Amino acid sequence: MYNFATCTCEYNPISPTACDDGLCSTSDSYNTVTCACEHLPIPPLNCDDNDCGTIDNYNTSTCTCEHTPIPPPDCNDNNCGTTDTYNTAICQCEYIPIPPPDCNDNDCTTTDSYNTANCTCEHIPITPPNCDDGLCSTTDSYNTATCTCEHTPITPPICDDGLCGTTDTYNTTTCQCEYTPIPPPDCNDNDCNTADVYNFATCTCEHNPISPTACDDGLCSTADSYNTVTCTCEHVPIPPLNCDDNDCTTIDNYNTSTCTCEYIPIPPPDCNDNNCGTTDSYNTATCTCEYTPIPPLNCDDNDCTTTDSYNTATCTCEHLPITPPSCDDDLCGTTDTYNTLTCECEYTPIAPLNCNDNDCSTTDSYNETNCTCEHIPIAPPNCNDNDCSTTDSIDPLTCLCVNTTIEPNCNDNNNLTIDEYNPLTCECKHTPIEPLLLIPNAFSPNNDGTNDVFKPTYNYPITNFYMAIYNRWGEKVFETDNIAQSWDGTYKGYALEIGVYVYYAQYSFVDKPATTVKGNVSLIK
Repeated sequence: MYNFATCTCEYNPISPTACDDGLCSTSDSYNTVTCACEHLPIPPLNCDDNDCGTIDNYNTSTCTCEHTPIPPPDCNDNNCGTTDTYNTAICQCEYIPIPPPDCNDNDCTTTDSYNTANCTCEHIPITPPNCDDGLCSTTDSYNTATCTCEHTPITPPICDDGLCGTTDTYNTTTCQCEYTPIPPPDCNDNDCNTADVYNFATCTCEHNPISPTACDDGLCSTADSYNTVTCTCEHVPIPPLNCDDNDCTTIDNYNTSTCTCEYIPIPPPDCNDNNCGTTDSYNTATCTCEYTPIPPLNCDDNDCTTTDSYNTATCTCEHLPITPPSCDDDLCGTTDTYNTLTCECEYTPIAPLNCNDNDCSTTDSYNETNCTCEHIPIAPPNCNDNDCSTTDSIDPLTCLCVNTTIEPNCNDNNNLTIDEYNPLTCECKHTPIEPLLLIPNAFSPNNDGTNDVFKPTYNYPITNFYMAIYNRWGEKVFETDNIAQSWDGTYKGYALEIGVYVYYAQYSFVDKPATTVKGNVSLIK
């Protein structure tokens, strides 16, 4: 028969194990009726371990179940809003939503939101409102803590001009002092010998003797004189000066009390438009705010994995990650990667496996579809050379026939036969031997390892053995009934002299009559 384990033919005597084909998948027996081996297939085991994480196979070589772990897939869904795990119980990816954080930064100057694309909080500044209430009686400001406009009343000035000839008031609409002249009384005393005048400094009528200064009304805005025809003072108004200094940063007034120009600086307004995209300044030549646009930054970060934009609200660059594509080309013969420098998929060929299994009994090939090695068995040759003197087998390394000459072992473990092998018939021959006992005629007990003792040799089983040795005076110096016991040339522990000694032996071969022999043995040194 052919042994599939060793890939050799075997020629065995009929025995309980003679039909073993080396396959654990068959029940082997010898049919004495047909004189042929029978190999009944054994049904394979059910190898399903109910574990979706393994590939279950039945190994026909070892007749055992093999459970190969299946590598879990990459469950990353590139969504930062989920926790990605692999459930080994059901062999599926699970994506558990992550609750978004509370993005409230407790800052009322920003709009707070959660960006589900990058899973981060975004705080966009809110442009503050225009808090000008149109009232000059308040200081208007925006409170960034409460995000409300605040209008703080301005304490009105004291409008007393120190003149008794005016009614002094504060106009809350224009936020300016107003001085309303009080009409002077008629100071004519009907006396032409006096100059009747109203003194605006003291707010009283004066009746002064006629003199150059008799008509002085105390106002620098009039030219005072006495009319002798009408016996009255005359006060001709003097035109006020033109106080315009052509400077828009000042309020220009003519002070009627001092008859001089006054220039009050105007505080420049706050030109901050809360727009980070402009440079804000106050033009003192035109007394207007100027807002010069600032060129936006070049936000290109030379990274193709991000979308680059300029946020006009915060005047900063924003780089949002771009989700990389799936580069899987469904080919097991390539390594699929995403090049973050070029933002392109790259498919690197994987060198095919070396499918040589160093087994000449199979045809080895690489399957490019599933990227696995395939080993197809080759039918073994018939190595029977019809020569009973050889063992015929296949060399599993070369798959060549090997016809090895049988070194027969014809030993029948019977010492009473001569065992021979007949190469023509490939049979053993067992010829009975002739019983023989040999007794040496000399020995040298000098401990040199050669012939140091005296004992007989034989080729046939012996029973009833007895031997005695005598010196030349007839004195017995050694005897034994054990054929395995030898004489070392001593007597009572002392080495004997060189000389000739006489032995007497009586023995019987198995199933043979008793024999008696006598002879001499020389003890030499």
